[in-house]
Amino acid sequence: MANLKFVEFATNNRIKRAADNALAMRPGESDHAAVSVLQKALIKAGMQIRDGATGNYGSQTATAVQEFERRHGLDNDQGVAGHQVITKLDALLTRNPISILRAADLQLLLQQTNTLGGFTHRSYFTKAVSLLSGFELGLNIINRRNPEFEFPGTVDPVNQSDIANVRALAEKHTPGMKDVLRVIFCRFPKDFFATTEGGIKLLEGGLRVRDFILINVGKRSADDCTLIHEMIHATGLVTHDTDETSVFSEGSKRTVLKPEHAERLRVATFARVRH
Repeated sequence: MANLKFVEFATNNRIKRAADNALAMRPGESDHAAVSVLQKALIKAGMQIRDGATGNYGSQTATAVQEFERRHGLDNDQGVAGHQVITKLDALLTRNPISILRAADLQLLLQQTNTLGGFTHRSYFTKAVSLLSGFELGLNIINRRNPEFEFPGTVDPVNQSDIANVRALAEKHTPGMKDVLRVIFCRFPKDFFATTEGGIKLLEGGLRVRDFILINVGKRSADDCTLIHEMIHATGLVTHDTDETSVFSEGSKRTVLKPEHAERLRVATFARVRH
């Protein structure tokens, strides 16, 4: 019998049976709670499951299992999670202990200027939900995008006057809301995806406000990681990750939300623990 140490594995009878190949878990697995445990473990180990820990063992989970096998030199069992996969995951997650995060929701206030045109960035939210779900984190969205607020022209992300003005107009449109993260959709004249302002950086005139995000609707990142990348900036973290697979890198292979970044989000000023 496999000696599992990762607490979520060691306390789940279905996972323990899978670790002994009696029987391994595979697409169509009926124990959805056990599947969710497996999915969260895969995500914590750096695998991508687009829809997150749904509890349904479908093609996304099978692909994640196969990628895990490939990365760690395991036998390719066509997406089946048995002894090799479970015990390797167990070893990885206990060698680098990952604290059990209390479930929390990250509160976002959405606003937009009147310079938008189309809006093609909903996939940013889908991606963020997928990445966050493996860490018991979710999004609580307060949508104030309509009505728009007036801003004269585009917002230059390197012009401190523009940044201060758009923040002031956003405050006038929806005042207060100090314990949420403002995400303002606007149009940039330059080739930027987004910027996070405020926080430790004073705005023009010495104005101090909490971090807020400006997202350029004129340009969408192909990996859809821009929103969650900027959310991590809004926790006060400035220096990017050098690992190109990290969503907090500036690389071209961003797929992984690392535990240390999930932890920063969990304790951010805009996080609310679920009771």
